[in-house]
Amino acid sequence: METGKQLVLDKTLIDTLKVADLNRQLDWHRDNEKNFPDLEAKVPLKTHMSIKADRVDELKKAVDRYQGLMESIVGTSSEVPNGVNMEGTLNDEILYASDYEDNMI
Repeated sequence: METGKQLVLDKTLIDTLKVADLNRQLDWHRDNEKNFPDLEAKVPLKTHMSIKADRVDELKKAVDRYQGLMESIVGTSSEVPNGVNMEGTLNDEILYASDYEDNMI
C-alpha cells in the first residue's frame, strides 16, 4: 500500500507506518480539518509531536474525527468515500450527489 496516495483508516495499520508515512497522513488530516472550522480538536503541528508514539496517537484521533465527519456527511465511517484521496479532500460531487435527484421530482 502506498500511504502517500491512500488514506489509512485502519488503526492496526497506523501502528505499522513509518514516520514519513505518518507525517503524510497527518498532513492530509490537518489540511482536511481546515474545511471544518467548528472542530474543537485538530491535528497539532508536527513540531509538537516529538516522538513517533505521539504521531501514532494523534493520527488515530484524527481518523476518529474523520470517520465521525464522514458518518454525518455520507452515512458511513468504515470506508473512504469515492472522491477522497491523499491529493485532496471530499469533492463537491460527493457532497451534493443527491441534489440532481432532488431536482428530478
